[in-house]
Amino acid sequence: MFIATAAIGGSAPATIQYTYGAQDPAGPVATYTFSGVPIGSAGATRRLLLWCTSGVITSVTVDGNGASFIGGTLGGYIISYPSGTTATIAITNSSTQTHCTLIVFALYNVKSATPVGAVLVGASTTNPKSSTIAVTRGGVVSAFSIGGGLGASMTYAFGGNLTTDLSNSQSENTCMGAGHGSAAVTDAAWAINVTRSGTNNNFSFQALSFR
Repeated sequence: MFIATAAIGGSAPATIQYTYGAQDPAGPVATYTFSGVPIGSAGATRRLLLWCTSGVITSVTVDGNGASFIGGTLGGYIISYPSGTTATIAITNSSTQTHCTLIVFALYNVKSATPVGAVLVGASTTNPKSSTIAVTRGGVVSAFSIGGGLGASMTYAFGGNLTTDLSNSQSENTCMGAGHGSAAVTDAAWAINVTRSGTNNNFSFQALSFR
């Protein structure tokens, strides 16, 4: 008897790719524009997950197309974007701001733009920061951390079930990092953490999981 693969394992597992992370200190302005941003390989199922921080953000666009806010103090936005390998991403605030941050992940084969799990560990000097996040078989996790302070020795190392993608991006007295992970073969609550080296100024840690 022939049994279709989909009947056993469901749809293809989701994948995640870190593509970009930077801070634009060219303020004070209300709208920050990041040009020529790498967004990963084009694909019919691709969604872009954007971590954005600035002031009170009123819109995030990719080549003029609006991304949807999906929650989080550290500004998670998502958009379905199958075409192209680079894009112009604009982040608009309700008033002028002195800096803006942007981290981009490309998600593939994600069934829904609604996160399966969400974690926020608020700003404090606690170091390392740790938590757990719900994941679904075949899913992915994206994490972002940001805090005050400058210096080459200030780096972020993501652990637990996360791999570090960006350990140090700095400007305007802030430092940020990013990490990701791909879910195990079963549904679970993943342990995740981030450790910051250097001066332990306040920093935050947020993660979202998708399937």
